[in-house]
Amino acid sequence: MISPKKLINEYRKNKKELRDILLQNADLLEPGVYKVNESRSVLYNKKYKKSALKENGFVFFEQFKKAQKATKAKYERLSSLLISIFHKDKIKTENQNYLGQCLIFSTLKNDLHIINYRENAIYTRFKNAERMALILKNRKKWENLGFRAVPVFGIDKNRLLLKEKFINKVHYDHEKGFDFVLDDILRCFRENQGISHDYSLNETDLEKLKSLSSRYESSEKREDFLRKLNDFASSGAYKKYTSHGDVYYNNLMYDGKFFYYSDFEMMQEHFFVFDILFYIFFESFRFQNDTLLNNYLNGNYDDELKEIFDLNGAVYQTDLRTIYLWILCYEYYGTRIPGQFVAKLIRN
Repeated sequence: MISPKKLINEYRKNKKELRDILLQNADLLEPGVYKVNESRSVLYNKKYKKSALKENGFVFFEQFKKAQKATKAKYERLSSLLISIFHKDKIKTENQNYLGQCLIFSTLKNDLHIINYRENAIYTRFKNAERMALILKNRKKWENLGFRAVPVFGIDKNRLLLKEKFINKVHYDHEKGFDFVLDDILRCFRENQGISHDYSLNETDLEKLKSLSSRYESSEKREDFLRKLNDFASSGAYKKYTSHGDVYYNNLMYDGKFFYYSDFEMMQEHFFVFDILFYIFFESFRFQNDTLLNNYLNGNYDDELKEIFDLNGAVYQTDLRTIYLWILCYEYYGTRIPGQFVAKLIRN
């Protein structure tokens, strides 16, 4: 557990960083008093607290916090206390051409997202022109595969701004989101056959993957893991396509009728079932919800996965379900896979 002294030091560092970000972007925000949410990822105008923290899906930290073990209770209480007194800076500006009332940091903290509740729009201010070009290119690739992205209202390349529709997110259960993703990716491969390409595991990758066998305690399980890994490597099933790379609950927007994908900064070549497995992984690891993981390991999604493998010229092997998850984790983390998720993998 983190010590109170270390927590306070981290808090002081974060406080300075957040205040600097706020003041550097004062011209983008409506004048008023601003506070920070508990996850330290959202700066919001106090007048819009309800919208910023509850109505629009920024409840990740609160859900995660509820899942924490009791041993972390003191840390959580101290953290909440510090944050509650943290930020009451007031922005004073004559600029009435502000973009919004809520500032959100992106996953990699490269860009800033500003929500304007009056216009029902969300602006992204990119770190530089290269970042903007990359995200727009990724977004176009995703849309060309038939996926529905959050609608764009306007692009200002001079100011490095992208204006998108802000979807007043309707909450839905996490399993419904996964069912949509599974069906949508199956639809994609039906309509775009041949978009994945062969990618043989090279010796370096294979040796690193084999080293993961050390996570198993018994020699029998280590041998079983290595046998299945060799079966996968020789099966020709390791094919890649341009995946979204970050498909999970908070990056899906649902307006009550349609789902929309957002956040395209993690797109890259991955195992062709990466996006499906990532949603399962994220639910288990971050939200402490093993429903999807158990469903997957029990074969509940086998029919859809068999068809997806078939459409990509590969054979889905039910005894390799766990290996497919190891491949996902290796692509995402390398060999430094969090022990919490490893513990779930080695039980199966």
